[in-house]
Amino acid sequence: MLLTLACWKASTIDNIGEYMAFKIYLYELNGYLKAIQRLCGHAYVFGANYFPAKGAIDEDINRFINKWNRKNKLTYVEKVDIGYNELMKDMESIIFDGFLNKNRLKSEDEYMYLSKMIFEDIQEYYGLISTAINSHGIFHPLIKIPKYKIKIISDDFDKSLFFLFQLEHIFLLTFFYKKRKNSFSP
Repeated sequence: MLLTLACWKASTIDNIGEYMAFKIYLYELNGYLKAIQRLCGHAYVFGANYFPAKGAIDEDINRFINKWNRKNKLTYVEKVDIGYNELMKDMESIIFDGFLNKNRLKSEDEYMYLSKMIFEDIQEYYGLISTAINSHGIFHPLIKIPKYKIKIISDDFDKSLFFLFQLEHIFLLTFFYKKRKNSFSP
């Protein structure tokens, strides 16, 4: 589910250029996450989406999950505050679980390089998205603003990480999960 330009305008941003820049950077982030997903293996699904901040955060999350949950296999349980270091550790545990597993790499230096590069790139996309929405916005939102780990359960997940943060009038939801055999994609 993606916001339309009408929803974007109704939510305080009137500049079509800001809307287009936001969408471009979000598509680029999804492309980057998809490339990492493919390196991890066929059981992995990574991506990002957004939804409007309309009311209480739990209600907004529930509303979005219910629209996104085409096969009624996802259950939103709760949101919890998550710090930057914990978030990076959780992302690392999924990204470096499949074919990018630390044990498959030649050396600790190779692992450290890949880890640093991937996380810097992801943070760059979030910064571009943030400043597309507000040119005076925060360039490092993962470091500087509150983030929430979203507990979403499904029998189809082997492991998962969903997190979100608010940028102006929207929530940006990012997900990393590993599917069990014979499972779905929401």
